[in-house]
Amino acid sequence: MSEDEVYKKFIQKEIPDSVKEFDTLYIGCSHATGTYDKDDNIVNRIESIPYRTSKLMDQKWKSIALSGHGIFAYATIIEFLIQSKQLYFKNIIIQQTFEPRLNHVEEERLHKMIYDYMLNNKDTTLHAYVQPYWWCFITSQQKLHDEQFKTSQSKLDYLRHLQDFDAKFNRTRDTGPGPDNLWIDMSYRYIESICKIKDINLYSFAWATSFRDTEYIKNTRNIRFGDKPSVMDWLGDKRDEVLTLGGKHPTKDAVQMISEELALQLKTKLTTEYY
Repeated sequence: MSEDEVYKKFIQKEIPDSVKEFDTLYIGCSHATGTYDKDDNIVNRIESIPYRTSKLMDQKWKSIALSGHGIFAYATIIEFLIQSKQLYFKNIIIQQTFEPRLNHVEEERLHKMIYDYMLNNKDTTLHAYVQPYWWCFITSQQKLHDEQFKTSQSKLDYLRHLQDFDAKFNRTRDTGPGPDNLWIDMSYRYIESICKIKDINLYSFAWATSFRDTEYIKNTRNIRFGDKPSVMDWLGDKRDEVLTLGGKHPTKDAVQMISEELALQLKTKLTTEYY
């Protein structure tokens, strides 16, 4: 059986009625994966922010954590769920991350992982990680292909190439007449339009603000943490205490704090009527 035949076979499975009782889908980056220790190691994959928030609200959610990815990957997940007839949710929550993030992975592997997760009745967070073959993070991309360069000079040349890419990809908004990386806005507009077509309630909040946030992106954030524009701003002076030293990921205390505030903000917003 060819890979195409295998792929077509797995997306033709019937979705159990019990699975359709999940009314909310949460999509985030590595900050949604689970609980970390201070050295940035994941120590509990069950107690994630979306899982803990759903329990505080006495609900069952589906949640997907896409480590290292951003809004472009979130949009491709929504499109896959449409094509595999799994977009049955009443609510979608988008945890926006620091952009731009544009990585490329083997989509079939990622999609099968997500499809299988959607078919089961588990409400724990899926860590949907597939090793990218292209990273927008230069340190990760360098490690990915470093062994292919045998001499110190070739390694240095490759690093310089990546640094040149990074300087262009992550340039600030001051370098041109308008915002760069418009695919970020385009990806969110796609999610927004699909939610309107499908009559899905869309909620968003920012983990951190970005230098390239447009007014449009800022206005999509209809969940606020206090009067602050992002989770990082809301944590304020407590950030160093409750986030990891490296990736600024949530420790146990941060998961609890953020989940409680998120649940508080969502209680008056979230629709929980099942199909």
